This record gives sequence, C-alpha cells and structure tokens, in this order.
Amino acid sequence: MHPTLRIIGLIELAIMVQYLSWQPLACLTALMLMIVLGFWRSIFLRTLRRSRWLLLSLVLIFAFTTPGEDLPGWPLFFAPTYEGLSGGATQVLRLLVMLGGLSALLGSTGREMLMSGIFQLLSPLGRMGLPVERLAARLWLTLHYMETNPQPIGRSHFMQRLGSNDTMDMAVADFQLLNSSWGKMDSLILVMMVTALIWVSR
Repeated sequence: MHPTLRIIGLIELAIMVQYLSWQPLACLTALMLMIVLGFWRSIFLRTLRRSRWLLLSLVLIFAFTTPGEDLPGWPLFFAPTYEGLSGGATQVLRLLVMLGGLSALLGSTGREMLMSGIFQLLSPLGRMGLPVERLAARLWLTLHYMETNPQPIGRSHFMQRLGSNDTMDMAVADFQLLNSSWGKMDSLILVMMVTALIWVSR
C-alpha cells in the first residue's frame, strides 16, 4: 500500500470514530487492540503509557462535568454522572483506536517511507511556496525523538534540538524520497475508504 494512502487512512480513521455509536466503537476498539497487540505490541504499549494521564483526564473531566443522573453514594455537590462516565468511556475508546492506528502506521511503515508519504501528501502546498521538504523532515524528527527518547525531555531542549539548523540540514540531506508509484490498487482502496466514510457519516 502506498505510504500516502496509509496516512490518509489514519486521517479517515480519526474522522470515522467520531460517527460511530457505542457498540460499533467497542467492537472496532477490540479488533484494533487484537491487531496491534499481535503485531506491534511494543510500539502500542509505549504510546499507551505516554497517554495514560490523558486517558484518565478524559474520564474524570467527562464524569464530573457532564450533567445527568448522579451516581449514588457521592456528595451532591461533587458527584460523577452516568452520562459523564459513558461519555468519558466513549472518548477513551476513540483515543485507543487512534493510538492503535498510529502504532500500526509507525510499525508497518519505515521512516523513509513515512517521510515520503508525508512529503507527497503535502506536496501541493509546495506550489504556494511552503518549504514542504523541511516541514516533512521536521515532522519526521519529531516522531524520531518521540521514539528514541523513552524519558520526557524539557520543551526548550526539545525545541532547541528540533529547530537546530545543523539537525534540519542533516535531516534534509539524508531525506531519500522513495518515489513509490500510485497503482490501480491504491486508487481502488482509496475509493473504498471514501465510500466507507460516506456510509458511516450518514
């Protein structure tokens, strides 16, 4: 599959999960977890570990800020609601699907292929004078630092490394675009993806 098509698939997945109700979303989450835990376990678990506080925050925010029926046994002025817990759980499932999709993309697509896909996806912006190649290199460096630094680093230090001219020049110099040809099968898959998105969003 063309790397650009894989990136488009992840974007479409982010849109589709917003339209799925509770039951289809739960089934999709279970299927996604079985796939990524079977093929890209380490990448997914590392991504999940870094997102654990976000997942917890989603549940707490929805649980305590969504109007509805309060859970019994809690003070009336500080009680989670059934509707809030349901909404928080739904958001967690959506995020799990996206983390799984991102893990699948990173695990199945090499860095050079991923950069090529990003570059070709953004290439129309190059006609507007935007430095697409350096933008693709910057995105790749961000993913690279996230993958190779298990411990968080300071924002200023990260931005200093990411914005270094030497680092950017080296990344651009090493940026070997894999000119993958867009085949008929890629076009067929894209049509199927668009059709599925239209069907889900109805």
